[in-house]
Amino acid sequence: MKKPYFSQTSLFILALCYFFSFSVKVLAQESAQFTDDELVGKIDYPKHPDFVKVDARYGTQGRVFYLRKATYEAFQKLHAAAKKEGISFTIVSASRNFTDQKNIWENKWQKLKHL
Repeated sequence: MKKPYFSQTSLFILALCYFFSFSVKVLAQESAQFTDDELVGKIDYPKHPDFVKVDARYGTQGRVFYLRKATYEAFQKLHAAAKKEGISFTIVSASRNFTDQKNIWENKWQKLKHL
């Protein structure tokens, strides 16, 4: 029997709240340890000891994502719990280095300029 849409949606929202609250707690605990370079994305995520590469099955469009280890672990738990309830989702965005973020902003700015 298919579960009502409302319960799946409610569980999904609850799971997202848990994930984000956990991420905020992790960041708050680690915030004193962030360098200026980390805060503005001027780090090499593949080589940084606090970041891990996200398994391709969790990502979208064949993109490569990096998350802080504790955040990734929390996401994996959330993903497993959601899967048990028949809910699937993927990561569409994660840590960005300075160059990637600058390119996103400049592309958006160019579109706005032509309006």
